[in-house]
Amino acid sequence: MVFTRIENASFRRPVTPGDQLRIEVTVLNWRTRAVKMQGNITVDGKLVCDAIVMCQLVPRVAQKSPSEAVPE
Repeated sequence: MVFTRIENASFRRPVTPGDQLRIEVTVLNWRTRAVKMQGNITVDGKLVCDAIVMCQLVPRVAQKSPSEAVPE
């Protein structure tokens, strides 16, 4: 899955190392290969970021293992 679009992203508070992020995502629209989701990120119950994110499923390219590689 790859990101294709980010809409209405708001970064409301700084996040520092050691903070525990809670990421909640709600699917708004799911099509065959594309998904639109609303995401909210909180730290200690306070909203730090929210956005609408679109992603698309892409086929994974199979990589040959070293034992399958053809010697030159």
